[in-house]
Amino acid sequence: MNNYIPFLKLKQNEILAISALSPDIKSSLTPFFDFPRKQESEYKEAEFKKKVHKAIRQFQTHLSGLTEIYLDTFDLSSSLQIDGDDCYKYLLQHLSLFPIIPTVSIDRSPSHIRAVEDSKEDL
Repeated sequence: MNNYIPFLKLKQNEILAISALSPDIKSSLTPFFDFPRKQESEYKEAEFKKKVHKAIRQFQTHLSGLTEIYLDTFDLSSSLQIDGDDCYKYLLQHLSLFPIIPTVSIDRSPSHIRAVEDSKEDL
């Protein structure tokens, strides 16, 4: 049963912190990861892809026991396009082997919402 949803950035140390928890504690939480923004500038397409693939390796190595993971891109510009589509679509497609729960809200771009719809159709 879920008793806690920690809100975290999708960064190595925060993933490692979840990994270090005992199985009893891990089973009682559902982490909510937000893709972090870059400090100096916006992501370029290649940088974003590299970060997504690093996240995949970290999820495989450290988060395999989780049954649900929220994932969002709230801090990223809605203009970030990857392969001609919203960056969220790329992220959801590449993390589709994990128990990802996509997020939406009324202030999200239509392309973000379409990315969620498309990910659900692909199931």
